Amino acid sequence: MCEELEVPVNHHSGSAVPVLGDYEVANAIFLVEVTWWAHRALWHLIFSGVLERHPGLQLVFTEQGTAWIPETLAQLDYFFGRMKAAVGSQEREWGLGIVGSLSLTPSEYWARQCHVGCSFLRPAEGELRHRVGLDRMMWGSDYPHSEASFPYTREHFRLTFGQMDPAEVQQIVGGNAASLYGFDVSRLTPIAARVGPSVADTQRPLAPADVPDDAKKCPAFVV
Repeated sequence: MCEELEVPVNHHSGSAVPVLGDYEVANAIFLVEVTWWAHRALWHLIFSGVLERHPGLQLVFTEQGTAWIPETLAQLDYFFGRMKAAVGSQEREWGLGIVGSLSLTPSEYWARQCHVGCSFLRPAEGELRHRVGLDRMMWGSDYPHSEASFPYTREHFRLTFGQMDPAEVQQIVGGNAASLYGFDVSRLTPIAARVGPSVADTQRPLAPADVPDDAKKCPAFVV
């Protein structure tokens, strides 16, 4: 049997959203619901056994926020446990045949095979890094979209990463992506040194009151 390759698959926000119709309220509903429709791929792929059958598959959830992950994993683990061990429960009646074929809990599949493209990483989300998985997080600016952190990306770094261990910042802003996608770090390092931001740039905390007003179009500056 051939060894399965490690293949990263990116799942972008907006996927699987149903047609909401040509109504004035549709865009508002889209904004509220768009990330949920994207998140649901996680439990579909876990409970359908896709991540079990393809342990080399690496799944990246991009532009969907980060704060949802710890609570969602806790909920999925809860249902997994009920389906497997809650004798006499409806959960076990409906789910035992499914979870019996899975070797890991949902949070363990996440830790083995899932990642998050952290567009708009807010300070409060940065604080969740060890619950999400420091090695699972990959920062993104969302450039050139209108809601991108550009041209205030350095301010974004100061706001979110200003009090974080520089080694952890390095993982989130580049190291994790380089590892997952197989980037040639030796070739990229001189470019990063020239373009920045430097550790010194990042390690100057920015107070929320000092966020430029026109930067607030980017969700990363919501505190």
